[in-house]
This record gives sequence, structure tokens and C-alpha cells, in this order.
Amino acid sequence: MHYEGPISAMTDNTKLKPGLRYSSQFGCIIGSVLDNSETKITDYDQIPQIVNKIKNENAIANNVRTYILQVSYIINFLFIY
Repeated sequence: MHYEGPISAMTDNTKLKPGLRYSSQFGCIIGSVLDNSETKITDYDQIPQIVNKIKNENAIANNVRTYILQVSYIINFLFIY
């Protein structure tokens, strides 16, 4: 791809209120820095065990860092009145 237009890149380091919750949509405990496979729930009896594991490893998330790359195309419009 040969592109010579403007490119912008930025980062975002959002601070979070530390907390853990179970997400039925994802089927796991969210709010930790552990891998998704380590917080996956197949039986509701696992929830206290996984929450204790997260607490023992001090793995509660307190910020999120994202990287955004945006390529902008500039389009000129001709308006006829």
C-alpha cells in the first residue's frame, strides 16, 4: 500500500477504580491483569477461588493503556450553489 497522507498516533492511560466483577457476557472475572483463560468461569463455585487468586497475586487492574493509530483521508468536496 502506498499512502503518503497524514497519520496520527496517540496513547491513553486511563486510571480505573480497582474492582472485580463477573461478566456473564464473557464468562470470566473482569478487572484483573491476569490472562482471560485464568479467570474463565465454568461453574459459579469457581468464582471465590479465582477472586482469591487475583487478590493473592495482587493482580487487580488499576489502569488501562491503549494505543491508537489513525490514518486520515482528506477529501475535497466541490459545492455547487
